[in-house]
Parts: sequence; structure tokens; C-alpha cells
Amino acid sequence: MNGPRAVPDRFPWIPAPAGGAARPLTLSWFDLRLEVVTDLDGVRTEIAAQHEVLDAACGSCTDRRVTLVIDPGLVERVRSGGTKRPSASVESFAGWWYETWPGEGAGRVLASGEGQEWDHVLLTEDFLSWTVVGATVDGAAVAVGRLLRELIREDLVRRGALMFHAGAAVLPDGRAVMLPGDAGAGKTSSAVRVAEAGGYVVATDRLLLLPPGSAGSSGGWWMVGLPSTTRLGAGAVAALGLAPRLVGEAALGRSRPDWLTSPARSGALSEASRSAGKLSLSNRDVRTLVGGGFLSAAPLDQIVVLRAQDIARPEATHCADPLGAVEAHLLVPDPAYRTHWLAARPFREDAAAARRALGRLVADVPVRQLSWSPARHCDGATASLLGAVLQTTRPGGGCSSGVPALPSAVAFAAGGCAGGFRQSVHQRPTERPPGTTSSWRNE
Repeated sequence: MNGPRAVPDRFPWIPAPAGGAARPLTLSWFDLRLEVVTDLDGVRTEIAAQHEVLDAACGSCTDRRVTLVIDPGLVERVRSGGTKRPSASVESFAGWWYETWPGEGAGRVLASGEGQEWDHVLLTEDFLSWTVVGATVDGAAVAVGRLLRELIREDLVRRGALMFHAGAAVLPDGRAVMLPGDAGAGKTSSAVRVAEAGGYVVATDRLLLLPPGSAGSSGGWWMVGLPSTTRLGAGAVAALGLAPRLVGEAALGRSRPDWLTSPARSGALSEASRSAGKLSLSNRDVRTLVGGGFLSAAPLDQIVVLRAQDIARPEATHCADPLGAVEAHLLVPDPAYRTHWLAARPFREDAAAARRALGRLVADVPVRQLSWSPARHCDGATASLLGAVLQTTRPGGGCSSGVPALPSAVAFAAGGCAGGFRQSVHQRPTERPPGTTSSWRNE
């Protein structure tokens, strides 16, 4: 793979950093090959942990490279060079700003500004390979991780992917389900529970759907997750039985919220702690603590819209308005992420075109709704519950009039589901990527 030198030579005011060549860390995400060039072992460990997926091999891949340089003097020299050029402000995420100006030739410079936690600059010649120059080591892994996530996200959106507020998982029997829902509907907990039962997590909060015929995808719609943290509240941590382990888990100390700083017995957490923040876990952390693995992508089989309600039993129903039910969770434009801010000419998605694509989605993919109380019903039987919900819809039938009529509600007993779901026929890989737990902060 060819990439830029540690610092692009089209920025003449920047001297080359001292030291030898850094070792590349090679990662795969869906059909993208990523390289991170750094000799900082802590950064390499955190990046590898967050990008740990079990579908790591990609065939015809597009390359992205991020090189990390730690040099506070270099950051200042880059900023000084920017004072000689016309600059503008660009927002990368809600409240996170960069000052940006042209580099020499076709390059670009972005210097961290308002809302940024870490003093750094981003340099690029071709908008594919980037150099991150930071003032300190602390915060470097977070900045590099965010940049990698944005490069993945922008590449997929450019190909027509739609962003949703949704989780996603592959059930133990191999069926892949998208789980859109409001905050508190059980998206993250459901995906983790599926992985715990022998399936896989694809996404926990943000999910991209690539339409049929998109470059790099084959067949129908593809679900692609983002390398973001899995964030669990106190209730989910207690329900999964993680609290006793986390209290003594030194490796997770930097990512623990306040409610995990005092001993918790038998996984019990006080009511006051349940709204005191969330625990952030990398993909590797989840695998180590829960036993479930991640996939970066999977072909979509069905959609189950999650709806939180204070009810005694889960209820699965056909969607009276499948288009409206799914559109409610479409994030185009996304209220937080800023699309194509890393492009030569930043722009946003076409919201009207995205909504037109939704019509094709709900025509292609069956849509169901699961009303439940996540705190009461999202337990060790969640994978079986979702499997039973999917079986009540004929594959390819969607919510159209061609689907056989169902009762107005199909209820399942709390803690399990009605008999008849298929036993797992999907075998997990016998080998797991090696590594230890590590901390990952923010996004």
C-alpha cells in the first residue's frame, strides 16, 4: 500500500519529524482497508481494540491511511503557517470545530478549534491519507479513532448509504436484523444480548444502510456499523451481571462512570446511579466481558422497530405505516455528525433523495414492531424473542397487503418467547483475535 510520508512535503513550513519510520497497524472495516502509522503502543492497542471485528478480511479494498505525529512545536508551526492564508471554520461534529485553510498544491490543513478537547492539526494531500499532528500523547487515540470513523462514514455516505439511529445484530441462526428505536428503546442492550447468546453485534446506536448495487456491496441492502464505543447504562451493566467484574477491572478504569467507583455486590446498583452516565466499552472489551463478537457489516434480512412501553409482556405487530416507522429514525441530515467535512468541498446529503430511498427499503425488507419494556424483557432470551418476531413475517413480504394477516398483537411471555423458534445452527469462529481489554473514550 502506498501512502504519504509522515508529514506531507507540500507543507514546506513543516520540518520532517525526528526518528525512524513508525510501524503500520492494518485494519479492515467492511470493504475498507485502514492503516494507522504510529509507534505509540497505547494508541495502537486502543485503536485495535475498537476496530476488532470478526469479518476482518476484505477483498477489493479502498485504502485509507492515518499517520500520527506527536510534536507540540510542530502544531504551533502549522498554526503559524495558517495565519498567512485565508481560513474558514468547519464543524466536524455538533460543537466540534476546526479552522481550515489550503495547504500547498491540492492539500488541506485543519486545526482544532472550539469544542475540541485535544490540541492537534490534520493534514492531507489527497483527502484519503491524513497526518494527525498532536501536542500531547494524551488524547491521541481518541482523535485518531474519530478520524478513522469519519473516513469510514464519509466513504459510505458518498456511496449512497443512509444513516439511522439504530442498533443491528446477526442472530445465532444467521439472520441479520436492524433495530431502530428512540433513546431507551433497548437498541444497545438487544445487540449485546444477541452476541451473548452466540450471535454478533453490528451496531449499537448508529447504523448505515448501503442500498442494492452500491459500490463494494452485492445483493440486497447491507448494514454497516461504525467503530464507535458500546455505551451501557447502570441498568444494563447490572442486568448483564458486569458490575462485579468491572469494579476490579483496572484496564477499564479510565472509561468507568462514577457509579462504578465504589464496590457493587452481586451486581446491584443504586437507583441514583442509574442516570449518572454510561460505561464506554471497545469491541474487544465487549468480547472479553460478555463473550460476544462484532461484525463490521452484514446483509439485512428484516427490520424490527423497538418501542419502549410499560407493559407486562412484549408485543410484536406488523407496522401500520412501515415507511413512517423507519423514517422516524432516519438521520439525514444527521443532527450530530457533519457529512463530508473531510472532503475537498464539504457538503450535506440530499435529504429528499434519502427519503425516496426509504420507499425502496420498506418495499424490499419486512418491517415489524416490537413493543416492550427493555428493563423487564431484555434478558438472556432476547435473541430467541427476536428470532420468534422475525419468524412471524414471511421473508420478503414486508408490511404489504401480500403478507398473511396476523393477530393485532403477538404476545410473548416475559423472560422468553413462545415455542417454535429455530435452534442455533450458526457456529461462531473457534478462534478469537488475541488481546486484552482496553479503554476507549467518546464516540
